[in-house]
Amino acid sequence: MTGFRRAAAALQTLHADDRRWILAGLPERQRSAIQHHLDELDSLGFVDEDVLEEAVSALPANGGAMTSVERLRVARAADMYGVLEREPSGLIAQVLALDPWTWRTELLSLFPPPRRQSIQRAVDAGVTAAPDRDAYLIDALAHSLQAQEQSADSLHAKQVRESGIGARVAMLLQALKKTARVPLRVQAWIR
Repeated sequence: MTGFRRAAAALQTLHADDRRWILAGLPERQRSAIQHHLDELDSLGFVDEDVLEEAVSALPANGGAMTSVERLRVARAADMYGVLEREPSGLIAQVLALDPWTWRTELLSLFPPPRRQSIQRAVDAGVTAAPDRDAYLIDALAHSLQAQEQSADSLHAKQVRESGIGARVAMLLQALKKTARVPLRVQAWIR
Protein backbone atom coordinates (compact mmCIF):
# COMPACT_ATOMS: atom_id res chain seq x y z
CA MET A 1 0.00 0.00 0.00
CA THR A 2 1.32 3.44 -0.86
CA GLY A 3 1.92 6.02 1.82
CA PHE A 4 -0.90 8.13 0.40
CA ARG A 5 -3.28 5.20 0.63
CA ARG A 6 -2.24 4.50 4.22
CA ALA A 7 -2.71 8.17 5.09
CA ALA A 8 -6.17 8.16 3.50
CA ALA A 9 -7.16 5.07 5.51
CA ALA A 10 -6.08 6.77 8.72
CA LEU A 11 -7.69 10.10 7.84
CA GLN A 12 -10.95 8.35 7.01
CA THR A 13 -11.26 7.49 10.69
CA LEU A 14 -11.14 11.14 11.76
CA HIS A 15 -13.94 13.62 12.14
CA ALA A 16 -14.51 15.55 8.90
CA ASP A 17 -13.34 18.85 10.45
CA ASP A 18 -10.09 17.24 11.64
CA ARG A 19 -9.60 15.62 8.25
CA ARG A 20 -10.05 18.98 6.48
CA TRP A 21 -7.65 20.69 8.87
CA ILE A 22 -4.92 18.07 8.32
CA LEU A 23 -5.40 18.09 4.56
CA ALA A 24 -5.21 21.89 4.49
CA GLY A 25 -1.74 21.72 6.02
CA LEU A 26 -0.34 19.49 3.28
CA PRO A 27 1.29 20.55 0.02
CA GLU A 28 -1.13 20.47 -2.94
CA ARG A 29 0.38 17.35 -4.55
CA GLN A 30 0.06 15.32 -1.35
CA ARG A 31 -3.40 16.71 -0.55
CA SER A 32 -4.63 15.81 -4.03
CA ALA A 33 -3.24 12.27 -3.88
CA ILE A 34 -4.72 11.61 -0.45
CA GLN A 35 -8.07 13.14 -1.41
CA HIS A 36 -8.21 10.78 -4.40
CA HIS A 37 -7.86 7.81 -2.05
CA LEU A 38 -10.38 9.28 0.41
CA ASP A 39 -12.87 9.52 -2.44
CA GLU A 40 -12.13 5.89 -3.30
CA LEU A 41 -12.81 4.85 0.31
CA ASP A 42 -16.08 6.78 0.29
CA SER A 43 -17.13 4.98 -2.90
CA LEU A 44 -16.41 1.65 -1.18
CA GLY A 45 -18.71 2.62 1.67
CA PHE A 46 -15.93 2.74 4.24
CA VAL A 47 -17.90 4.77 6.75
CA ASP A 48 -18.89 2.32 9.47
CA GLU A 49 -18.83 4.60 12.51
CA ASP A 50 -18.75 1.70 14.98
CA VAL A 51 -15.74 0.10 13.30
CA LEU A 52 -13.96 3.43 13.12
CA GLU A 53 -14.70 4.20 16.75
CA GLU A 54 -13.38 0.79 17.83
CA ALA A 55 -10.20 1.28 15.82
CA VAL A 56 -9.56 4.70 17.27
CA SER A 57 -10.28 3.48 20.81
CA ALA A 58 -7.61 0.78 20.31
CA LEU A 59 -4.96 3.49 20.02
CA PRO A 60 -2.75 4.14 23.06
CA ALA A 61 -4.27 6.28 25.82
CA ASN A 62 -1.64 8.96 25.20
CA GLY A 63 -3.60 10.07 22.14
CA GLY A 64 -1.36 8.35 19.65
CA ALA A 65 1.75 10.25 20.68
CA MET A 66 4.76 8.03 20.25
CA THR A 67 6.66 6.76 23.26
CA SER A 68 10.43 7.08 23.30
CA VAL A 69 10.93 3.49 22.17
CA GLU A 70 8.32 3.89 19.39
CA ARG A 71 10.11 7.02 18.20
CA LEU A 72 13.37 5.07 18.01
CA ARG A 73 11.72 2.13 16.28
CA VAL A 74 10.52 4.32 13.42
CA ALA A 75 13.75 6.31 13.18
CA ARG A 76 15.89 6.12 10.08
CA ALA A 77 19.44 4.78 10.22
CA ALA A 78 20.87 8.08 8.95
CA ASP A 79 19.13 9.95 11.77
CA MET A 80 20.37 7.50 14.38
CA TYR A 81 23.85 7.84 12.93
CA GLY A 82 23.57 11.60 13.44
CA VAL A 83 22.74 10.99 17.11
CA LEU A 84 25.31 8.24 17.73
CA GLU A 85 28.28 8.99 15.46
CA ARG A 86 30.36 10.68 18.20
CA GLU A 87 29.40 8.26 20.98
CA PRO A 88 31.80 5.58 22.24
CA SER A 89 31.57 2.12 20.68
CA GLY A 90 30.49 0.60 24.01
CA LEU A 91 27.52 2.95 24.24
CA ILE A 92 26.49 2.20 20.66
CA ALA A 93 26.67 -1.53 21.52
CA GLN A 94 24.34 -0.89 24.47
CA VAL A 95 21.90 0.91 22.16
CA LEU A 96 21.98 -1.95 19.67
CA ALA A 97 21.29 -4.45 22.47
CA LEU A 98 18.13 -2.61 23.59
CA ASP A 99 15.85 -3.78 20.78
CA PRO A 100 15.99 -5.57 17.42
CA TRP A 101 16.06 -2.18 15.66
CA THR A 102 15.10 -2.26 11.99
CA TRP A 103 17.87 0.25 11.27
CA ARG A 104 20.65 -1.71 13.00
CA THR A 105 22.40 -3.14 9.93
CA GLU A 106 22.13 0.07 7.94
CA LEU A 107 23.39 2.10 10.90
CA LEU A 108 26.47 -0.08 11.24
CA SER A 109 27.16 0.25 7.52
CA LEU A 110 27.33 4.04 7.89
CA PHE A 111 30.33 3.87 10.22
CA PRO A 112 33.82 3.66 8.69
CA PRO A 113 35.18 0.06 8.77
CA PRO A 114 37.53 0.50 11.77
CA ARG A 115 34.76 2.08 13.83
CA ARG A 116 32.23 -0.54 12.71
CA GLN A 117 34.64 -3.28 13.82
CA SER A 118 35.09 -1.60 17.20
CA ILE A 119 31.31 -1.44 17.68
CA GLN A 120 30.92 -5.07 16.59
CA ARG A 121 33.60 -6.15 19.10
CA ALA A 122 31.68 -4.34 21.84
CA VAL A 123 28.45 -6.03 20.73
CA ASP A 124 30.16 -9.44 20.64
CA ALA A 125 31.55 -8.89 24.15
CA GLY A 126 27.97 -8.73 25.34
CA VAL A 127 25.96 -6.10 27.11
CA THR A 128 24.60 -6.67 30.59
CA ALA A 129 20.96 -5.74 30.94
CA ALA A 130 20.33 -2.87 33.34
CA PRO A 131 16.66 -1.82 33.20
CA ASP A 132 17.12 1.65 34.71
CA ARG A 133 20.07 2.43 32.45
CA ASP A 134 18.22 1.05 29.44
CA ALA A 135 15.13 3.17 30.13
CA TYR A 136 17.28 6.28 30.60
CA LEU A 137 19.20 5.54 27.41
CA ILE A 138 16.01 5.10 25.38
CA ASP A 139 14.59 8.39 26.67
CA ALA A 140 17.88 10.24 26.10
CA LEU A 141 18.17 8.90 22.55
CA ALA A 142 14.58 9.83 21.72
CA HIS A 143 15.17 13.32 23.13
CA SER A 144 18.39 13.70 21.12
CA LEU A 145 16.63 12.49 17.99
CA GLN A 146 13.83 14.99 18.51
CA ALA A 147 16.30 17.81 19.17
CA GLN A 148 18.20 16.90 16.01
CA GLU A 149 14.98 16.99 14.01
CA GLN A 150 13.98 20.37 15.40
CA SER A 151 17.34 22.03 14.90
CA ALA A 152 17.95 20.91 11.33
CA ASP A 153 17.11 23.37 8.56
CA SER A 154 17.18 21.09 5.55
CA LEU A 155 14.52 19.31 3.51
CA HIS A 156 15.81 16.11 5.09
CA ALA A 157 14.78 17.36 8.54
CA LYS A 158 11.27 18.10 7.23
CA GLN A 159 10.99 14.54 5.93
CA VAL A 160 12.11 13.17 9.31
CA ARG A 161 9.48 15.23 11.13
CA GLU A 162 6.82 13.99 8.72
CA SER A 163 7.82 10.40 9.39
CA GLY A 164 6.17 10.76 12.79
CA ILE A 165 2.84 11.10 11.01
CA GLY A 166 3.63 7.94 9.06
CA ALA A 167 4.20 6.05 12.30
CA ARG A 168 0.84 7.19 13.64
CA VAL A 169 -0.82 6.17 10.37
CA ALA A 170 0.78 2.73 10.62
CA MET A 171 -0.36 2.41 14.25
CA LEU A 172 -3.92 3.34 13.31
CA LEU A 173 -3.94 0.84 10.45
CA GLN A 174 -2.77 -1.89 12.80
CA ALA A 175 -5.67 -1.03 15.11
CA LEU A 176 -8.05 -1.16 12.15
CA LYS A 177 -6.77 -4.57 11.11
CA LYS A 178 -7.22 -5.91 14.65
CA THR A 179 -10.85 -4.85 14.68
CA ALA A 180 -12.75 -7.98 13.76
CA ARG A 181 -15.61 -6.05 12.20
CA VAL A 182 -13.57 -4.46 9.41
CA PRO A 183 -15.15 -5.78 6.20
CA LEU A 184 -12.90 -8.05 4.13
CA ARG A 185 -13.11 -5.74 1.13
CA VAL A 186 -11.75 -2.90 3.25
CA GLN A 187 -9.00 -5.11 4.69
CA ALA A 188 -8.02 -6.01 1.13
CA TRP A 189 -8.04 -2.33 0.15
CA ILE A 190 -5.75 -1.44 3.08
CA ARG A 191 -3.21 -4.06 2.05
